[in-house]
Amino acid sequence: MLKYSLFILLGITLSCSTKPVVNQNYNFKEIGSIDILPIKDYKNTIGSGEMVQSSLDYNFLKYGFEVINYKSQKRILVNTLSEETLILSCIITELTESESIIVPYRTEDRGYTKTTINQSSESNKETKENELSATSTTTTHAGTVNQGSQIVYSQNRISLILTLTDKKSGRMVWSKSCWYSGLELQRTINMCLKDGIYELRKVLK
Repeated sequence: MLKYSLFILLGITLSCSTKPVVNQNYNFKEIGSIDILPIKDYKNTIGSGEMVQSSLDYNFLKYGFEVINYKSQKRILVNTLSEETLILSCIITELTESESIIVPYRTEDRGYTKTTINQSSESNKETKENELSATSTTTTHAGTVNQGSQIVYSQNRISLILTLTDKKSGRMVWSKSCWYSGLELQRTINMCLKDGIYELRKVLK
């Protein structure tokens, strides 16, 4: 059971990504750029917003977008022939870093009882026949109980909500939520954003 628990804690990466909600009446082909709002740190996790921002930049570049710093703000160029702009917000709704967990364990050996039967044959001179005799020996082994605890490490987990809003009208035109669990925090963030930017690319290009 202990080995199975360690496998669950250390050996599995899990993800969940819902389909984005899209305003079907909005013309994404006319978008010239996307301004990214500053990403706030998750509570009590200083620097988490910057980590998500760096991963966001990486994934935009990976999918063929141009990323620039525009007036102390990140801007994604989509179509240089258009001036229409969307605003992208990214909210960290959950962030759990690897932590040590004390897992108790207990193994029990209840022992066993073994009975050995020995048979022997003796010749009776008077009847000229063989007589069988049997003896038995019973051995009892006491059980043992071992118990203790072991320190293991849980996985990193992050959950994000991405939202696109039209800068002029203020209409929300696209939104997606996703979460991912993995062993290394920066890679966990990157894998969580990977699918989100891929879905965003499908409506922009």
